[in-house]
Amino acid sequence: MKKIILKYQLLLILCILLPILLFVTYYFIIFNPTKNLTEQHLIHQQNLDNNAVDRLFLDKEPYILDPSINIAEINEEFDNREIYKLIDELVFQKGDTIISLLSERGYKTSISIKLAQAINPIIPSNLIQIGDKIEIYSSKDKKLKDFVLITKNSRIIIRNENDSFVADLISQPGKYEYIYKKFLIKRTLYESSNEHNIPATILEKTIDLHEKKINFDKDIRSGSVAQFYFKDNLNLGKSELRKYQLLYTSLLNNNMKNEFYYFQKTNGKESYYDQNGVAFDSIRIIKPLEKNYVTSKFGLRNHPVSGEKKMHYGIDYSAEVNTPIYAVADGIVDFIGIKGDFGKYIRLSHNNDLESAYAHLSKFAKDLDKGSIVSQSDIIGYTGNTGLSTGPHLHFEIILDQKRIDPEKLHDIIKNNYLENNELDRYLNNKNRIQKEINALDLETISQ
Repeated sequence: MKKIILKYQLLLILCILLPILLFVTYYFIIFNPTKNLTEQHLIHQQNLDNNAVDRLFLDKEPYILDPSINIAEINEEFDNREIYKLIDELVFQKGDTIISLLSERGYKTSISIKLAQAINPIIPSNLIQIGDKIEIYSSKDKKLKDFVLITKNSRIIIRNENDSFVADLISQPGKYEYIYKKFLIKRTLYESSNEHNIPATILEKTIDLHEKKINFDKDIRSGSVAQFYFKDNLNLGKSELRKYQLLYTSLLNNNMKNEFYYFQKTNGKESYYDQNGVAFDSIRIIKPLEKNYVTSKFGLRNHPVSGEKKMHYGIDYSAEVNTPIYAVADGIVDFIGIKGDFGKYIRLSHNNDLESAYAHLSKFAKDLDKGSIVSQSDIIGYTGNTGLSTGPHLHFEIILDQKRIDPEKLHDIIKNNYLENNELDRYLNNKNRIQKEINALDLETISQ
């Protein structure tokens, strides 16, 4: 009898437990709310689990960009946020991944992994191509804030929110307005630019470009002329990172003209170059004489006149009297005249911190005075034997940050970025196209 009662008790327990087990099995295996929560969690990129991310992307379908996305609506909530400063650009080459590209540049591995995880739900890493790039922005307190992945078909902005990376899709810009402005600077470039509605990001980029070449306090004065040519993406909000892009800028007065053109190289890298294809942060110098016979190099030597062991702060080139001397780069004459043992001496200022000097001249080029603008390869004078000299020659110096350096080591010291060969040909075509676009706008009259 007891066995029968026990049997029925077990049967009753099974009848109660079996529905519960079936419900639990359905809930956690078939319906699986944990999986849904994980996927939602990954999309917002907070407290990411690496293994969960890897599992999620194994069978993920490629993202297809929706061309009907309204960019203005997407970015409306961000219109009033702080505008961050672009500090770095990384261009994908063959074999690069997000993690390898950032790590090779020196960013922490943890940042590289979080960034890759934030991007993957929108664009899988295997769809990133050669020439795509990542822009990196920082806040005023120098903290990494925004990353922008730019591909041929889309853009993703990844925001750093308390060390959690949140990604949002932004479609490729497609509606531009091209704007050209030319005006006289009345007091300062900043004030005049604001009066003519130059966007803050365009003005900041312009200052970054020109400050390598000129002294704003000294060279920019009332009556100087400023030119801006840029494009406005009408689909983006007023403070969206790439709403404006500078295409051309120039600053001009009686003593100088500095201009830069936007150009993208075949490897995808973008920069701004002067009329000769030299990048804004670089300088390309030529030799000061047509034939350069070095008779004395930079360094310690026995002085040819006094016989003392003294430092020689330049290079001496042997040359017959009245051999033409060429400006090694574009610049402004900041000294011309007699200078002690150097005799007839001329010094050119090429930017805020680089100068070239030429000594022992027989005479200077005609119509050359302090403040005169010279172009690279212009004749600025002629070799001679003036000052403390044993024979006709040119003493040539390079001065960087007010310190005389070995001219032959200049390119090892400064960043050197200029275009050559096919890239230079492409750049010159691009430069001509930009000038034609400016001319087509028919805005040659300077605004008063």
